[in-house]
Amino acid sequence: MISVIIVNYHCADLSIRAMASVQAQAVPHEILLVDNSVSPSEADRLAANLPPQTRLIVSPSNLGFGRACNQAYARARGDMILLLNPDALLHPGCLEQLCKPLLADRRIGAVGPRIFWDSARHYLLPPSIHPGPEQLLWHSMNCRYAGLREYYSQRFRAQAIRLWQRQDPCRVDALSGGLALLSRKALEHAGGLFDEGFFMYFEDSDLFWRLRQAGYRLAYAPRAEASHSYEHHPAKHRLMVEAAPYYYAKHFAHAPRARLANWIARRNQSVGNIELPGTQALGVQRGPLCLPVPEQWQQGWLLEISPSPWLVPAIGQFGQGPQASIAADCWPLLHSGHYYSRLGAPLGKTGQMPVWQWSK
Repeated sequence: MISVIIVNYHCADLSIRAMASVQAQAVPHEILLVDNSVSPSEADRLAANLPPQTRLIVSPSNLGFGRACNQAYARARGDMILLLNPDALLHPGCLEQLCKPLLADRRIGAVGPRIFWDSARHYLLPPSIHPGPEQLLWHSMNCRYAGLREYYSQRFRAQAIRLWQRQDPCRVDALSGGLALLSRKALEHAGGLFDEGFFMYFEDSDLFWRLRQAGYRLAYAPRAEASHSYEHHPAKHRLMVEAAPYYYAKHFAHAPRARLANWIARRNQSVGNIELPGTQALGVQRGPLCLPVPEQWQQGWLLEISPSPWLVPAIGQFGQGPQASIAADCWPLLHSGHYYSRLGAPLGKTGQMPVWQWSK
């Protein structure tokens, strides 16, 4: 049986939608819903819409994501654990496809699905990146050395395309804690579910690194499909910045590459423009972004969208035709801030791909 863990925080309608998507799966399961809202009306709405085989745990305070999940994990009865964000949903057959790699190979500790940004499955969320010393070093060197930025950006783009277009399961270095199926046995060998030293963010990076250190593999199952209506919000970035020092100190404090990255970062304070060469400014966008597609790419193009000037990571959309755009239902998920988009052929020699910087 699969124990599905969902943490609600003032998003009852989304949590109800997520639970309904679980109920539509053919695999035996139970749902453990933790409400961190500290709101009687929120708890009442959830209680009135609980599917069968669902237990509601109402927290007396906002425990943070990791502690809330651990509360549910302690009550879970399944030999597999699905972590599911309330703003995510499973598409038909998702759980069945996620189970296959986990049951076929006991060396696999966790499996993630192909994740779309929208429920219509047009926009693909980026592959997860393992935040280790190598990633720190790349970031600090890209800030300082302009020549590396294009290589780094193109390397991630190629890796993302390979995973986005893949049909069979494969090993990966990282997964998203917002949507992953885990072996309970592997979790116990790796020290349990979440380290409660993390309030929110980086607890999943810590977990997946612990699984790898315990000898388990992470897998990507592209035939399992889900959607995650991820909102890009400045408050999330602040929480990530607050959580990062604990994560890196816990795992990589003495790693030579991490120390080198920090040494370079201290000397980057005077660095100016860190955008990719040739980035064009589009200004403030009052409505959904719409870009013209050069004629040579109209038979097949890839649009990337990211808050990063290097487009690492980036949401991707494969398409055809004279225009590439962000759908109206996805536009509200991008809050005020600076964004970057790139357009090019998805395969082969792309030439100089245009990159645009725009604000919302």
